[in-house]
Amino acid sequence: MASLLPSWSFARQALAGRRGRTALLVTAVALSAALVTAVSCVIATVQSNVDMRLRKLVGDADARLVQRYGEDFSDDAIATVRALPGVSYAVGRLEGSLTLVRADGAKDEFGRPKRATVHARGDDLVEDVRIREVTMLAGRRPERDDEIIVDPLAAQLLDAGPGTQVVVQRFGEPVPLTITGIYERPVLGALQRPLAQVARRTLSMAQGQDPEVSRIVIKLEPGLKAQAWIDEHKGAFEDPLLLEPAELATAGFTRQMEAADLGLLIATMIAFMACAFIVATGMTVAVSEQVREMAIARCIGAERRDLFLGQLMVGAVVGGLGGLFGAPLGIAMAWGLAESYKDLVPAGISIAPLGVMLSLGGALMSGLLGAMWPATAASRVSPLMALTVRARTVSGSLPWSLGALGAACVGVQLLLLMIPEVEPRFWAWALVGLPLVHLGWFLLSVPILAAMAPWTGALIEHALRVPRGLLTGSLRASPVRFGLTAGALMMGVSLMVGTRSDSEALVHNLSERVRFADAFVFKTAGFTPEEQERVRAIPGVINAVSVGYMPIRVRGFERRDGTAGETVLGLKAISPPNVVCIGFQPEAFFRQNRIEWIRGTAEAALPALQDGSGVLVAEEFLTARGLDVGDRVFLGSRGEKRGFTIVGVVGSAGLDLATQFFGIRSMYMEHAVSCIFMDFDVVARDFGNREAVIMQFSVPPDLDDAGEKAMAAQLEDQIPGASFASGRSIRRAVLEIGDVMLVLSAAIALGAMILACFAVGNVVVAGIAARRQEFGVLRAVGATPSLLLRVIVGEVLAIALAAIVSGFGLGIHLAWMATRLYRELAGLELKVTLTPLPLAIGCVVLMVLTALAAIPAGVHLMRRPARDLLAAARGA
Repeated sequence: MASLLPSWSFARQALAGRRGRTALLVTAVALSAALVTAVSCVIATVQSNVDMRLRKLVGDADARLVQRYGEDFSDDAIATVRALPGVSYAVGRLEGSLTLVRADGAKDEFGRPKRATVHARGDDLVEDVRIREVTMLAGRRPERDDEIIVDPLAAQLLDAGPGTQVVVQRFGEPVPLTITGIYERPVLGALQRPLAQVARRTLSMAQGQDPEVSRIVIKLEPGLKAQAWIDEHKGAFEDPLLLEPAELATAGFTRQMEAADLGLLIATMIAFMACAFIVATGMTVAVSEQVREMAIARCIGAERRDLFLGQLMVGAVVGGLGGLFGAPLGIAMAWGLAESYKDLVPAGISIAPLGVMLSLGGALMSGLLGAMWPATAASRVSPLMALTVRARTVSGSLPWSLGALGAACVGVQLLLLMIPEVEPRFWAWALVGLPLVHLGWFLLSVPILAAMAPWTGALIEHALRVPRGLLTGSLRASPVRFGLTAGALMMGVSLMVGTRSDSEALVHNLSERVRFADAFVFKTAGFTPEEQERVRAIPGVINAVSVGYMPIRVRGFERRDGTAGETVLGLKAISPPNVVCIGFQPEAFFRQNRIEWIRGTAEAALPALQDGSGVLVAEEFLTARGLDVGDRVFLGSRGEKRGFTIVGVVGSAGLDLATQFFGIRSMYMEHAVSCIFMDFDVVARDFGNREAVIMQFSVPPDLDDAGEKAMAAQLEDQIPGASFASGRSIRRAVLEIGDVMLVLSAAIALGAMILACFAVGNVVVAGIAARRQEFGVLRAVGATPSLLLRVIVGEVLAIALAAIVSGFGLGIHLAWMATRLYRELAGLELKVTLTPLPLAIGCVVLMVLTALAAIPAGVHLMRRPARDLLAAARGA
């Protein structure tokens, strides 16, 4: 401990002697720590609240009986389940849709009957109270078959409350119901579907189906282990019925949270690397100022280790204080958001231990890593050389040496792309390549500034009316200090370029490449043959085709060359294993729909599709894994799989997006990524699913929005429980989401730019302190105070221009890597997209922010008389 005292003395002197600059560095680290903590707590809050809602939805259940492919099955299975030993109670649940109309004939402002098409959940009312909690906003839960509760959205559409009489609109005798209550559910936006809960018998009758259930939830007697009980009794049910633990209902959500944690880890790495660059820049400047003091200390016995550890202690204090201040600030920010949206997060804020630890640890590491370079420089101080440092010029080769080191870092990252397997290549990029490429471009900023200095300096001198050579000479004299500052500022530019390119590429991919049918109509319980004919009979409906959608698990693939694999899309650990299996009638489907054939032809594929040996796959399979015509893909669920030959590769993004629009999800709450097309009869034969849940059709080219609304009303009248959406409305929703993505990317980039301005402010203050004599001489020979301000602003503008160049380089590099990742993991062919106007605006904003960061110190310099500057330079 005694050996650390000299080092602590150096650290304390450095911290106390430059309190303003220390405060700037601590503030920069604190803001990054606050951001990481806030984001992690927001993710944890969303996770805990969604988990709470899922638990309420699933209930206090231990196991479930489901149909392997998500189809309804006879409720006779309830009695079988209840007869099994160890079952405390079992509840059947049925999913469907109902169209509810006010029984009193109330009309809306357009003179139409008030009604709502709701996603209905049918329960065994008495038993369900024991297994699931429902929070009521008003009224009570239903107790009889003629009672129903609705969510706030349905209540708003019906203008209803407890006691309101409604009628289930259907073909046949109407079903009267009384709304007994409104249950709690956050209102999330225009795409949200209204919900209702009713007796299962009532829902079956209203939909005209036999007594069926979608699943049976099971509560076991105390002390029994769910998995052991399932293993013992799974033979009581024939395939495709399947016993499974209740936890599988939330498996998809868990996967999404694991992906969010990975994203948080990568974002934390980038945020604190930016902080490390800022700390390194500020401390390197400080070391250059203290070099004479360090030389004197070496002359009187200080060791290299003391100087090295002293700088590390400075970095540790800066990072530690930043973390200690930033973590509580981030928690406060998350709490404020939770309070602002308490209707959406009724469980309140959740503190994320992982996020807080990442925040504290990342802040400390950013300080230590940022201090490593200046600490090394301090430990290499030679007393004799340091005492004459003001008489020496900066080595002309140093900027280029740093550039070579930066290029080597980028080169190593590019070499990592040679890893043959996709998943190891991704993890190498995320954990090694990403930090290396940021470090590489940070170092490359030094030679970039040095190369740009002659012409940017001359240009700014002319624009700001600075004497020729004054600004250019300053830039040439300190290329490392100014270049490292440009590197810290570069992060905001790279985020602006990279995130905007990614967002624009995704939006362009969805809005231009995706081809939708003109219109879709969806019904949870599926369309009966009579309902399908009623859809086709509606005026304006052209070439209607029935399509069945079923989530199915990809169990692996085998190429013609013998190579095989398990994961088709994404990462094995965190990606959904499901795809959407589209059951269709091939001849009618090809004749009536716009199919983009990427590999194969309809004529060649048709025989294999009809005999059940072949399937069509979406283009993502070809792009991500190179699966082509003739390769085999294995489909099924846990415990079984069936092989099919790929007979065509088609563009299916429009159909895939339509399923997401209607909220079709798999039975395990997992998103299905991409599509596989299979003959409808083969789906029924091999997977036991015979339901057509979507019909898609063409409409007259001149049909406008008013005509769409009229068609939607007619469809919902003719097919109660159905929901209509046009391809135009889906495209509009995609573009709205794209706009949000672009706004978020701009906000992230702006935040990074503001954060980097702390580095600019630190360097400006340090530069003024180191050049007080120079400024004093300028004032003494007749320079106006405003000239000093123009010199300071000119320097930071030169730094900003270098940051723009290096930031564009890093941003384009990251955007290019993102296109590779989208292609390899998601099968999306994206291109680096750069829109000049918003990027130009971002560059102007950066230059304004850097100028504003320099103005306070520059104004303070203007106000000091020449005598004070000269006296301060002499140490008076």
